[in-house]
Amino acid sequence: MALRYPLAALLMLRQRRYDDALKQRQQRQQALRAAVQAVEAKKGELADYKVWKREEIDRRYDALLEQVLTQTELARFHQGIGALDIKEHALEEELRAGEQRLKQAQADLEAAKSEAVSRQKAAAKLEQHRSLFMAKAAAEAERREESELEDFTVRKEEF
Repeated sequence: MALRYPLAALLMLRQRRYDDALKQRQQRQQALRAAVQAVEAKKGELADYKVWKREEIDRRYDALLEQVLTQTELARFHQGIGALDIKEHALEEELRAGEQRLKQAQADLEAAKSEAVSRQKAAAKLEQHRSLFMAKAAAEAERREESELEDFTVRKEEF
């Protein structure tokens, strides 16, 4: 008769929790990669916008040269330039928000890694206990078997 480990259900639970922690760590790694890509894309977008904005301002000023404008037309021109600055500030704010999400994703990944390590240690500890328990049980079964053999004596038939 094979001896069943009494804490087998707990061992399975700890192994399942460890597997869940590994899945969580993978999800956090994917979220971190997505956050890095988003920040890099936003940096590129901001850099492209700054180049375009400089060219657009130069183009607008070149178009404005040698023209006579009223105060309202000049005010509208400056509002248009100001709108470009507002758009740039909005992109910078989006970049800062993306960097915050990136920092949070890094912290989440570190937490998931430490959780996976602690879950792995808990499962390994119980697995070590199981192997010790099974070794002791096997030794005890062998001892009992030998004890039975020692108690058994064969009668010799006398002729």
